[in-house]
Parts: sequence; C-alpha cells; structure tokens
Amino acid sequence: MNKNLKDLAKEHADSSINAPVIESVFALGDYEISAMEYKALEEITALYGSTPEEEYKNRRIDAYGEGVTYLNMAGKGLSELPDSIGNLSSLQRLYVHNNSLQYLPDSIRNLKNLQQFDVDDNKLTKKEEEKLKKLFGDRVWV
Repeated sequence: MNKNLKDLAKEHADSSINAPVIESVFALGDYEISAMEYKALEEITALYGSTPEEEYKNRRIDAYGEGVTYLNMAGKGLSELPDSIGNLSSLQRLYVHNNSLQYLPDSIRNLKNLQQFDVDDNKLTKKEEEKLKKLFGDRVWV
C-alpha cells in the first residue's frame, strides 16, 4: 500500500517511538501542501466565511508541486489580510482587487515568486501603493 506524507506524519505522531518529525501536509485537490500553507489559507478564507477546499473547488485557489501558486479573493469584501499570507511563499498570482483593503501586512514582502498581483480598486493609501510598487514593480496593479 502506498502511503502519502500525511498518513506517515499521522503514524509518527500516534506512535510512542522516537521517529524523525515529518511536517504535516494537507490535501488540496490533487496536491499536498504544507501545514503552514494550509493554516494561512484557512485564516484567509475564514475572513469571508469559506474554506480552502471550497475555494479550491470553485477554482479560486490552485496549487502545484511546490505549493499554493494561485489565490483569487477579488470582490470578497475584505478589509484586511492576515500576516499568514506571507507564508504562501510559492504564490505566483494573487488577486485581491475590488475589496476594502487600506493596507497589506508587512509579511507580503515574503511573496518573492509573485508574477501577477492585482490590488486595484481598494482603499489603499498613496503611501501603501508606493510601497507595493517599490516591492513588486510592474508585477503589481494598484
């Protein structure tokens, strides 16, 4: 029987032997993502009363071998994003336009792989917009 990492981690957590710690992983569709990424997605989707699984099913979240690569929270009425968004280090496309965001957490700078970042039509201050342009250049739309 072929076991995935989540099953192995559970076995080791349930056993009384000294075994190497395996970071927990969670299934998201056909992919496995780290516990840290899953927790970040839980915090984010809870802001608008959803779950990572529901958003994946609705094609608002996607993952690939290296982790979560796509997140679309456009038009969800968000006034804030949690610091944990910075834990989605594999994120390549982030869409948070048409919300009520006034600022973004400092952890946003951890998203070094972002290729497309749409934060247009929010309530960002000019200072916040300039900060984002400095961090992400032409990859951010404000």
